[in-house]
Amino acid sequence: MADKNSFGPLKDVPFTFFSLECPVCGQVNEYKKIKSGAFVEAKIDTDFCPQERIWTFPENQNLHPYLFLLLTCEKCFFTREAEGEFLEWKKDENFTSQILPVQKPKHLQFCRDKNHLIFQLGSNLDVSQYPQQSLIIKLLLAIADEKLKDDPSDFKIARYFLMMAWVFREQERPSYPAAATPKSNSLNKQLKAFFEAQQNYSGQLRRLKKELEPKSNKMGRALSDLTEQDELKIKCLKWIEETQATFDFLNHWLGKLENLVAQEKQSKSKINPQENTFSKKYKNYPNFTALLKKLKENQPEIALNEKESLELALVYYKKNFQGLDILGKEIQKAQTGYLIGELSRRVGDHSTALQFFDFSIKQTQELLQDEINVDYNVALAQKINQLAQQQKNLIG
Repeated sequence: MADKNSFGPLKDVPFTFFSLECPVCGQVNEYKKIKSGAFVEAKIDTDFCPQERIWTFPENQNLHPYLFLLLTCEKCFFTREAEGEFLEWKKDENFTSQILPVQKPKHLQFCRDKNHLIFQLGSNLDVSQYPQQSLIIKLLLAIADEKLKDDPSDFKIARYFLMMAWVFREQERPSYPAAATPKSNSLNKQLKAFFEAQQNYSGQLRRLKKELEPKSNKMGRALSDLTEQDELKIKCLKWIEETQATFDFLNHWLGKLENLVAQEKQSKSKINPQENTFSKKYKNYPNFTALLKKLKENQPEIALNEKESLELALVYYKKNFQGLDILGKEIQKAQTGYLIGELSRRVGDHSTALQFFDFSIKQTQELLQDEINVDYNVALAQKINQLAQQQKNLIG
């Protein structure tokens, strides 16, 4: 059972640990859970792919959240998404009485069969040495186990293939820097506060000097003719000039320090090209793609790249789309329709893309014009409508 008490605040580590018994083989596995705030994703692509992931702790920059989203048993390779219902699977009557009795015997048989995909995937899984490649294997295992159900979820399978496409896409894109450390953030804040205080004092001195100077034109007179007030003004002006010189000297060195901090920040913020780890040697294979090609010989639904992953995602999203003709599912159907349109555009099927973009535009417009039945997310409907029109215009 998951240790709920371990899901604490971020503090100094981005993970918590919990144990969970495998429902198939009974093995108790130890897993990590990502704490809220451990990373941010600055952008979202038009197919909802998160982009520009930046971890709070720089040492985790090469980790992918999906490694912790998909829970794989170390003994039998059974893989499920870390959903709340699965973390409490013993209390899920539908899972224990309907799904598990069908899945369990099949999975136990296949995880021991050297000729079956589940065994071949699981035996090649190595998260510690090959984290990026293991993401693909985990997603394929999750798909394989979903297909063992009497009633597999087309939506889940489609989503896993889409996530797979995103992983492939990341291999071709630059990596992003780690977030600034707490120490550098603190130094930046202190420097900023120091500069603001110094500028404030300098401004006050300039105003005081300006106020005193016009009234001190008696300075040319003999000292014996000066009043005590005049002498005080002369002393004040001299003090202001000396203090201003000190501020100028301080400002010079603060500027140099600020430049050094800025240079360090810039060097850390450069976007670096990322080497495609899938082209490196993978276990006994010349590269990870070679393993996938070997598996694909007997399993056609093995994607070798982003495009093939998107094409497989489309197959299952279209199946899911057909099952959404239910009252109350209009917004889900509009969103799925948009996604089918966008994925079709990305793989070059423009006629299908236009068909589904038009559907989503029409569906969301009808929802937004319906002022009586508003049991849906208005902001989501507006966003889907905007995206569908935007992506449709790219086709022309």
